[in-house]
Amino acid sequence: MKRVKLLAVLPVLLLAGCATFPLGTVHAQAGRTADEQQLDILVCKDQAHTKASGAGPQVTGFLLSATLIGAPLGVKMDQQIQRSEFKSCMAAKGYTVS
Repeated sequence: MKRVKLLAVLPVLLLAGCATFPLGTVHAQAGRTADEQQLDILVCKDQAHTKASGAGPQVTGFLLSATLIGAPLGVKMDQQIQRSEFKSCMAAKGYTVS
């Protein structure tokens, strides 16, 4: 019976890690075209994803996700890392992110 419950919960946990979430609201920068702004956003999103996928966060996330209670904490931690990295990357390019 426990095995059936685990098999029912596992796909939900796996899909939860694939969900999209807002990294922040980017305020337009004067002197930049829409294409330049979009490129900057994509570069910073990629950088944020790469930072969150590094060895340190992955190990911590894995250990938290190993328990049913820790799984939401692992997802939340990953989101915080990505938001922080995205905000600092965009600030370095001169944007304001809220």
